[in-house]
Formats: sequence, C-alpha cells, structure tokens
Amino acid sequence: MSEQAKPDMRGPLAGLRVVDLTNDLGRFATKLLAESGASVVRVGRDGDRGPAMRDADAAALGGLLDWWYDGGKIRLPLDLDDPAARETYRRLVQRADLVIDSERPGRLRALGIDHSAMTAANPSLVQVSLTPFGQDGPWAQWHTSDLVAAALGGVLSVSGSPEQAINPYGRQSLQFGSFMAAICGLAGVYAVRAGGIGQHIDLSLHEVVATTIEQLWFQYWFADVLPYPPIAPRRGALHWLGAYDVKACRTGWQMICPTPIPGHLFAWMAEEGVGGAAERAAMSAAEAVADIDEVMRMTAEFVATKDSGALFLEAQRRHIAFGEVQTIAQVAANPQHEFREFFQAVPGTPVVRPRSPVRFHGTPAGPPQPPGPVAAPADVLSGWPIRDRPEAGPGAGARR
Repeated sequence: MSEQAKPDMRGPLAGLRVVDLTNDLGRFATKLLAESGASVVRVGRDGDRGPAMRDADAAALGGLLDWWYDGGKIRLPLDLDDPAARETYRRLVQRADLVIDSERPGRLRALGIDHSAMTAANPSLVQVSLTPFGQDGPWAQWHTSDLVAAALGGVLSVSGSPEQAINPYGRQSLQFGSFMAAICGLAGVYAVRAGGIGQHIDLSLHEVVATTIEQLWFQYWFADVLPYPPIAPRRGALHWLGAYDVKACRTGWQMICPTPIPGHLFAWMAEEGVGGAAERAAMSAAEAVADIDEVMRMTAEFVATKDSGALFLEAQRRHIAFGEVQTIAQVAANPQHEFREFFQAVPGTPVVRPRSPVRFHGTPAGPPQPPGPVAAPADVLSGWPIRDRPEAGPGAGARR
C-alpha cells in the first residue's frame, strides 16, 4: 500500500487489524476502533451516505456520514457473492485480529466464510456479529431500524412526554449496539492475547437496547422492595423515583432534579420569592423524595419562569443538578466542547468534526482522518502480512 494511501492512525489500538463488514447497524463500532489507532478495512459497501460536502475535493470521499463513520478506514470494494471476492476476503481475514459484521443471520455461513470456516487458517480470530435480534430464534430474520430498536427495546417508553414518545436524536439505539460490539470485540482480542483462542460473539441489538433502560429494570427486578408496580406505566421522561424530569422553561427545556441537596434549590427559590420555599431550605434528600410530587411541582413552576441557558448556568454555580436540553447549534458552540477541543479540523481539509470521545495520554491517537481511499486487494493484503501469532505492536512477528 502506498504511503499516501495509509491513514495516519496512532493510539492505544495501533497494530490491531479489524475487518469491517457492517452496514449502519454496526458502522459506529469500527469507527471507534479506527479512531483509537486500529487498522480497519471496510469491505464492500458505502453505508448510508449523508449529504455531500460543499467542497469538491471533500465530497469526492463521500458525504457527511461517510466522514463521521469511516474516517481513517481503508475501503476495499468486494462483492461477496463473487467467488473471487470471497477468496480475497478469506485471505484478508486470515491476517485479521477481529471481524465485526452485521450480515443477515446465516448469510456468511451459506457463503462458506463464517467464523467457523475462517478459524482453520486463523484460530485466533475474534468475530462479533451484531444483528437486529441475534443469530437464531423466531425474530432472527426480522429487519430493524433505529426507531424500531428504540420502540421494542423500551427507549420510547422513557422519552418525550407521557402523551407522545420522541426517539432520541442521532441513531442512539444503533450507536448503543455498535458501542457494545466494539467492547465485545476488544474483550475477545484481550482474551486471545492472554492465551485464549478465537471466538464468535453473537450480539443482539434488541438485547443491548433493552439493557440500557435502567429505570424500568429496577422496578421489575425489585418489585418486592420498591413501592411501584413491576410493569412501569408510561411516564415519558419522568424517572421511576419521580426525582428527574424534563420540563419546559420560559425558553428551552431543562432536566430538573432537586436531589441530592434540595436545600440549594429551595434557598434559591426563596430568594426569588417562591411561596413555601423557605420552609423547605433545610429539607434532606430523603424528605424531598418522600414528598417528591409537590417538590417537583414547585420546581417545574419555578423553571418555567426562567430562560433555560441562564437557568442552567446559575444552577451550576449553586451546585444544583440541572441539565440543559440544547439544540444542535448550542452543542456546536458549547464552551465545554471548545475548552476540551472536542471539534477538530481534519488536516488538509475544510471539514471540522468531533474527535474521539476518549483521550489516552500515554498512547495518544492521531488527528481526525478523512475516509480512506479505495484500495486494491493486493495493496491491502501486502499491508497486512501474515503473522505467526497475535501481537500488540504493529508488524511484530510478521511474515508474508
């Protein structure tokens, strides 16, 4: 592979070889690995292309979603229905540490390139198959989407208002699944490098999403000790304790929570002349929870008189656990993001995009990368010489 074609990838996963056989269901998983320095080869598809860039040179590498999901990945067009392409895929996987796929259950097995077929040549191979509902069972062949996953997994039961659900912005259910796929893949590779053998991890998006709904599971698991029904009624954003909710301000919205120190909130309300607030300024968290309906009613009426941005900043100053619901424009201009240099320019391009959410001081990753160029199979294979055994360092123990 030419030096020009090689992405500038450094970081804690440098040397890790990953085959990306995902659609939008798992595309975020390999993005996380690439941003941490793994060498990721994206096989045979373009994903869900976003709006094209205005700059002609940037647009040639895809749309906004391509830059977000595929920065730093090498693109290898392969049609796996073609026998010659499948042979190239076998040679590629023989050199890989990890495969992450979101293929329809049974497809890779029918093509003779599933994990069990690959381990004869690469017994250390770890593969994560992220599918809508798992590899088998009555729903295995069902399709999904971010909205369907949120509805079936329970997210929509704890979003929006009691009257109307709102799917979280930004494909959050798909991102949950991808995040777990990355964790499972790295855990598998870690086990191999600790002396274990390769493994195939069957990961269901439905199960991943369902396990994120903390407030519903607590009611179900602890019905014998909590004074709530085990099957939670729909209450929108209101937490099962009743102490967290999203409420309208004079402008904007705010997540309100009077605990853990309700006295800070009621002292502020008393300063503003809210009736009954001064008597509650010494209230403990347990006392607030015991009278939570009235506490939340007073709090909601108070925040309705404030602009959300000013309310949040003052609440932060007073150590009150409020959170502003921000627009996309507000997130882009957030001073915390500016201070942490969260939005960074891709070197040599007009594109600014979020960096990896995690920083490693000992093994810092390189700068954000554009989507890699389309590469020829021979170039990709020569860049991944066969290794005698998995190694942590790039190229260590390598042979052709």
